Amino acid sequence: VYVSGSLIGVILTALSLGYYFGGKIADRFPREKIIYNIILLSSLYLILIFIFYKYILEFLQKFGMIVGSISSTIIIFGIPMVLLSMVSPFLIKLLATEGKLGESSGKVFAFSTVGSIAGSFFTTFLFIPFLGSNKTLGLCIVVLLIISTTGLSILNKKYLLLSVLILSLFLPQYQINDPALIHESESAYNLIRIYDRAGIKQMTLNSPMWVQSYKPKEEQFFTYQEYFNLAPHITDVDTVLILGMSAGASIHELRKYFDVSIDAIEIDPEVVRLAEEYFYIVEDNKLNIHITDAKNFLIESPKIYDFVEIDLYQSGPDIPFY
Repeated sequence: VYVSGSLIGVILTALSLGYYFGGKIADRFPREKIIYNIILLSSLYLILIFIFYKYILEFLQKFGMIVGSISSTIIIFGIPMVLLSMVSPFLIKLLATEGKLGESSGKVFAFSTVGSIAGSFFTTFLFIPFLGSNKTLGLCIVVLLIISTTGLSILNKKYLLLSVLILSLFLPQYQINDPALIHESESAYNLIRIYDRAGIKQMTLNSPMWVQSYKPKEEQFFTYQEYFNLAPHITDVDTVLILGMSAGASIHELRKYFDVSIDAIEIDPEVVRLAEEYFYIVEDNKLNIHITDAKNFLIESPKIYDFVEIDLYQSGPDIPFY
């Protein structure tokens, strides 16, 4: 809720500022070249964001959900949104002819809204699920660069060299090399990292500060998951429900000491795939893995369990509100 509210509020503020100042500048300097320069400036800013956004987000995370969300939204999206929203009043100014102001502004707003609709659907159902947010941001930057440099090159051939130079400098993300990192991928739910440190495999989701799961090389590796082994000493346990499987640390712990049947719930199918590949969590007659939301499973399942383990977190230490 806080993240969505921050995004919407900051974006609307940026749009308002961009429309206002864009209109004032368009009246004074109604030139097509300025439009392309504005788009180019926003894309260059976004290249810097593309390179450093992980480190910006990790730094701002310490300021809490509300301040962190608002601050990161302003830094990452505020400036480019102000710049890009200046384009609309410029287009209206350049397209408007005497007696056609209403028609020109109507066309600009219509195409703009169609673009927003397409952007919403493509991002939600295509780009984020299949490319991830990182590559989606990169794709947007490339499109902005192509639009701005192509437009400038058409107006003046000397900008053709600039366009080639800028596109060739579109570097991959700067990363601090971590030799312990053996896998990194992005799903619809998480940025997933897997580390191998001194024979202990660890999975982190989104922030590397929080280890969601592990598999030790040796028998003993003490974390809070060890406490779940107390349940069979307190009561008779034959059936276990694990809400929040991650890479299966609790499954390994329970099955190592007890003969129990386990239903494990995990919302992210990519996490389940990696749990099988790197942590050797495989379904059998004693383990059933369900890829669904824990809330939905509890509503729909008629089963009664001897022991229910709730280990659900999102974005680090935050527990889903329900």
